[in-house]
Amino acid sequence: MKASQKLPTGIRIRGDGFQAYIRVNGELSSKNFPAGTPLTVMKDWRERTRAEQTGHLPIGTPAEGVPFRVDAATYLAGLDPKMPSLVDQTRHVEQWVEAFGDRLRHSITAPDIAAVLNRWAVNGGFDGRPLANASLNRRRTVLMSLYAALDGRGGANVVRSVKTRYEAAKLEFRYLPIDEWEAIFAVMRPHSKTVARLRVILWTGLPHKQLTQLEPDDIDWRNKELRVRPRRKGRGQAAYHTLPLLDPAIEALTAFARLGAWGHFSHSSMHTALRRAVATLNKRRTASPVRTDLRPYDARHSFGTMMARLHKDDRALQKLMLHSTPAMLPRYTGAATDPRAKEMVSAVNAQLSSRPSV
Repeated sequence: MKASQKLPTGIRIRGDGFQAYIRVNGELSSKNFPAGTPLTVMKDWRERTRAEQTGHLPIGTPAEGVPFRVDAATYLAGLDPKMPSLVDQTRHVEQWVEAFGDRLRHSITAPDIAAVLNRWAVNGGFDGRPLANASLNRRRTVLMSLYAALDGRGGANVVRSVKTRYEAAKLEFRYLPIDEWEAIFAVMRPHSKTVARLRVILWTGLPHKQLTQLEPDDIDWRNKELRVRPRRKGRGQAAYHTLPLLDPAIEALTAFARLGAWGHFSHSSMHTALRRAVATLNKRRTASPVRTDLRPYDARHSFGTMMARLHKDDRALQKLMLHSTPAMLPRYTGAATDPRAKEMVSAVNAQLSSRPSV
């Protein structure tokens, strides 16, 4: 392995060579390797060490005769205990264990997984209520991560054949006016990191992952610009971007920096705080309640819609939204289409009425 390569989790440069390390159940194990050691050798050492400390099969070993619950325990043991979403990951894996328990993992088919998701769509919540598409997709993603971790990225991952559950949701515009967002923020804990992060998303349109990767040096306060790391989701842009910032975005980032809201955070915790705030706001209102299924990601949709309403340059908006193609824009700016169509008709009518009569 070359020192210039990007090092994966659990491997770091040590002197003239490398050190592979792994922490399982609070116990840290490490081993030094000379320069030039292949990456696969160090990864294999980590997998064997994990297997020895957990008593489970190493990653990539065929799971013949091993029930799904054992594979699930192996996967959970290999997760970083400091990962913000560890609690949610564990909860979702436990739900899959309840569904497949003693079945052999490689005997589980895509229709089996789809059938479980369909059942959860009816009564999959802890209160017996239907699970939303977003929750079902998170459980699917966790299961797909489990297969990828245990079988390797190149392994056959049956979960990929299970369709995500957003077909109907794609047609729904997730826009909320800015003043409604401010009303929600007003009932949340003042000066909280959650509010600071939501405001940054609302005024910059940054996706969740790009927000977690933000560093102090990425903000150019003098020129009001933001350096954004590349997106790795779908066909997102592959290069670093420098984006101009709105004045409210500068204010939001100032509060964000003052509170030290940098780094990773739990998306589900933010979602829970937002849901509670919406419920509190709706109790105080006698009319026009805020939709109860509002998501943190809807702040990004609101930014895109606001910019689309105030400016007609879709090419510039594509850059601000970090989209690789214009085809992605309607998902975020659809709520601005009708007002823009009306403005277009009004403008044309004005031109027609000003023509000299024949």
